Amino acid sequence: MLKPWTPYLVVVGLLISCGTAAPPYAPVSLGADGIVGPSDLTVPSDSVAPADPEDSSALADANTSASDAINTSDSAQDTAVADVKADAQTIGDSAGAADSGATVQDSTGVVDTSNAQDTGWGTPDSGSTGGTQDVPWGSSADAKPFDAGPVNYGDVQNTGGNTGSGGAGLCIPKISQLNLEEIKKGGKVDIIWWIDTSGSMGQEAKYLNQNLNSFANFIAGSAIDYRVVLIGKSIGSIQVCVGPPLGGPGCSGGPTFLPVQEYISSKNGLYRVVQTYPKGKQFLRKDAVKNFVAVTDDNSSTQWSSTWFINELQKLDAAMFQKSQDVQHGFIFHSIVGYPNKSQCSTLAQVGTVYLDLTTKTKGEKFKICETNWAPIFQKLAKSVVENVKPPCIHKIPLPAGVKTAQGVTVNYVAQDDFFNVPPATGNLCPANGVGYTLDNPQDPKQITLCTKSCDLLKGGGNIQFDFGCYL
Repeated sequence: MLKPWTPYLVVVGLLISCGTAAPPYAPVSLGADGIVGPSDLTVPSDSVAPADPEDSSALADANTSASDAINTSDSAQDTAVADVKADAQTIGDSAGAADSGATVQDSTGVVDTSNAQDTGWGTPDSGSTGGTQDVPWGSSADAKPFDAGPVNYGDVQNTGGNTGSGGAGLCIPKISQLNLEEIKKGGKVDIIWWIDTSGSMGQEAKYLNQNLNSFANFIAGSAIDYRVVLIGKSIGSIQVCVGPPLGGPGCSGGPTFLPVQEYISSKNGLYRVVQTYPKGKQFLRKDAVKNFVAVTDDNSSTQWSSTWFINELQKLDAAMFQKSQDVQHGFIFHSIVGYPNKSQCSTLAQVGTVYLDLTTKTKGEKFKICETNWAPIFQKLAKSVVENVKPPCIHKIPLPAGVKTAQGVTVNYVAQDDFFNVPPATGNLCPANGVGYTLDNPQDPKQITLCTKSCDLLKGGGNIQFDFGCYL
């Protein structure tokens, strides 16, 4: 009577993984923990015969049987697995419905040949009726061929090394990873609001109080790491007070909200923002995109022009208001002001030309202060803030125990249903297609910077995995 075959399933899986080089661009369906392990391998009972693990010929027969079972998957599926880079489609088309329905998954990247759909990064092709999806852009499947070194698929890795008797060896990989759910999918943003609380701004202050929580909730719902600063002071009947959940009891602050109780008059908003900066500096983050929002029915005095404000912020703290290709002046300026003229916006005191100029220069949003329903204003403004936030592209390399250097590290992107190798940039310079990563110091790397296209993968969460080779 044959022994039960289940205990030997892990041995078969290891042989398949360590003996056959995995396709470098093939996406792998991962387990719930994001790693393919022995418990995730399922082999149909008629495809692999039981074998004595101490009998080398039996092992070879079992390995051959498993390979035969895999190779008999329908030709459409085999083509997709072997050429995922060429046809830029994920695996899982409807042709698999004709198969036995059994699942064959192992660490070489061969996936379920039943009628399953990949839930990965790609967006469905237009007009598609099946489960095909585009290969996620920013992954190695989107890059030109490169020598990425060993490709890790979880517990087993094709090392090409010897165990002493020839052939590939078992690898227990040395891995560390960053959880992007904790880092936040979309990166960081700081929004500095200021409001003129002169005598004509009573109704506008009420609109601000009523809508700022919804504004913050929208940004939080987009998985953005945000902070809000509000500069303005209650004067008489004009109250500036934001309650929970953004604010605290009695118009106080909170973990993501800092009220700065400073009075801003009709024409000195820009000046007061610069003057009160030290009170909010510790609350702001250097790696967050900065947004200013002006709320006033007047214009700035001539000595405080748009050019003056841009220059003053750079003199004040150039590191905080970092210029970049996307944020050329170090910040984005939005205006809720009076325009285009008094006949079309009767509540304005003066057209806010200086603020509108700042909005144009920094590619912000502008809104009419004379509107009586501010909910759409805050909604559109929140969407604009979210769209301008970039995911964090610079990450420190966490060395696992026993590893002294990050030289030779392999970088992978891992999500619930996706696994992609991210290639090192040739010459440590990001290519034109934006795929890959660079090192701060190739001889002694401490952090990586993902190139633009690869960094965009992070918008969906998941993990960045650093593979340092094998313990064995």
